Amino acid sequence: MKNHFFKTLLFLISITLFISCEDSSSDEVYVPKGDYDLGFIVSNEGNFGSPTASVSYISEDLLESANEVYSAVNNSAALGDVLQSITFDDDYAYLVLNNSNKIEVVDKYTFKQITTITENISAPRYAEVEDDKLYITNSGSKSIVVYNVADFSYNTSIEIGSTVEEIIIEGNYLYVQNASFGYGKTITVVDITTNTVVKTITTGDGLNSMEEEDGILYAMHKLGVTKISTTTNEVIGEITLGAELTSPNKMDIEDGFMYYISGAKIYKTSINSSELSGAALIDTKVDGASWSLGYGFAVENDKIFYSDVKGFSENSELLVYDLQGAFLKSFTTGIGSNNVYFND
Repeated sequence: MKNHFFKTLLFLISITLFISCEDSSSDEVYVPKGDYDLGFIVSNEGNFGSPTASVSYISEDLLESANEVYSAVNNSAALGDVLQSITFDDDYAYLVLNNSNKIEVVDKYTFKQITTITENISAPRYAEVEDDKLYITNSGSKSIVVYNVADFSYNTSIEIGSTVEEIIIEGNYLYVQNASFGYGKTITVVDITTNTVVKTITTGDGLNSMEEEDGILYAMHKLGVTKISTTTNEVIGEITLGAELTSPNKMDIEDGFMYYISGAKIYKTSINSSELSGAALIDTKVDGASWSLGYGFAVENDKIFYSDVKGFSENSELLVYDLQGAFLKSFTTGIGSNNVYFND
């Protein structure tokens, strides 16, 4: 009886230890791949005509920040003139330098320079990566230039023949915003399996931003939002303006809600709504010329970012809020902060 008791006890202990070991082995600890992994990357445009573009970093918990990230890890090298945008793939970040006519390719986790792309680049604006191809809107030639990610070599050009601004890739289609600075109302659809233009879609005047969510392309313009099916490339609906709302722009979508700005105020509306809310979620109280209000705006990783660029006369102040509109913190970033990205 005694032996039976101890055998049973030892069996239970061994089972408990086995389960405990199994649980601990499955609870993996993530090891960051570099100093700028799992954090917010801020693109700072800099002053036009001077190499003052820069990149800032803010940790995910908002406790740490750093400016001049690119220069700090690349022997104090200047990044360039007008950092228009940044896009990421699994390994690299592509820094689009508009007035320098180049793309700086860096390791996305360390921001160490890998190479510089200049061939056939003319006033680049935005970029996307899909199936080992890098697509860049080339405003100087009104085309999309394509490069091979494997060796960063030039592949081909897709002629658009009109304004090329933001781009979104969904499935086999690339959507090109043919509007900038408050003018334009069309989107060009490109089949990336053949690199040919297949359609032009008309939206409201003043098309200013696009986002895709669950098979629908949302295109914001001065009169509201046009909804487009990415399966049929047909317009499937409109979201109109709410009372007292004028010229909404810089739309971002997070967790089923559209966030957008008008002047110094930030708004929030469900993507299923038929009308854009005119009741402000946040009044940032930022003051300045109309062109500078909301110069940088983004919603990333459950945070809302709004930059006060202070007329490009000094470094920007980046304001951070939660999705309910509560103010969290502010950071000093570089000159002309124009966007925020989450690096993961």
